[in-house]
Amino acid sequence: MIRGAWSAGLVSLLILVGGCGSPGSPEARLDAFLDQAVAAAEARDTGEFMDLIDTDYRDAEGHDRDMLRDYLRGLFLRYGSIHADVQILQTRQLNETGGEVELSVGLAGQRGDNNPLWSLGAQRYRLRLELVADSPSAAFRLLRANWAPQQDGE
Repeated sequence: MIRGAWSAGLVSLLILVGGCGSPGSPEARLDAFLDQAVAAAEARDTGEFMDLIDTDYRDAEGHDRDMLRDYLRGLFLRYGSIHADVQILQTRQLNETGGEVELSVGLAGQRGDNNPLWSLGAQRYRLRLELVADSPSAAFRLLRANWAPQQDGE
């Protein structure tokens, strides 16, 4: 399921309209989080993407929020277009204040100079994310991440 900027905006609007006065389900908030993350990545918008990252973020390699921001800036400058395909594989202990999700994410991109020899070929990754929220009505933020290239057949 490819999640683009248009669908992210529409889903976010539907959640806001449909959830007026009552918080959305954890699953709806997860979908909104993923839609916003994909839209920000495809728009190459570092600020919007970083709004989804918790201040205490750490990944499996020990990188913090500032290191992630620097990496994204470089990636977004290098590639003129980025495309993402996200599939939820499993959710664990997902509730109003967070939980874990396992994703299959396909990424592809084109360098800014449009030189096809330097294109980023489509690659799938398996991501395990830990999400948190300050309250049952607050948006999810990314607290922890772990990823690896996805092997064929996974």
